[in-house]
Amino acid sequence: MIWKIKRWISHIYHRIKTGVSYKDTWSLDYYINHITYEWLIKFKEFNNWHPYGITEEKWDRIIDEMIDWYWLLCECKEYIINEESMKWIEYMFYTKEEEKKIKKAKRLFNKWERWLWW
Repeated sequence: MIWKIKRWISHIYHRIKTGVSYKDTWSLDYYINHITYEWLIKFKEFNNWHPYGITEEKWDRIIDEMIDWYWLLCECKEYIINEESMKWIEYMFYTKEEEKKIKKAKRLFNKWERWLWW
């Protein structure tokens, strides 16, 4: 239990000192996906414009698809751990439909990332 407290203090110290800690970089994809998911939700909440050439409704749908993509990446990725050996025994893969949704949303994110400002 004490080692968890020491580790948490070290994490907070490095986060304050450098802005990043070992915990953030251990699984960078997990960290970036969760941060981006939260940022996109806040962006949609505060956003009051849309790029020239598309409607506000279409822009909202694009943002929703990006949010759904990050939700899939954050919430549906699970490992099942064998309690005795403490090893991963199974990884839950995405369905073909989820894979298609993720690919489409990645393309949308890459296309529109420069427009994520308000």
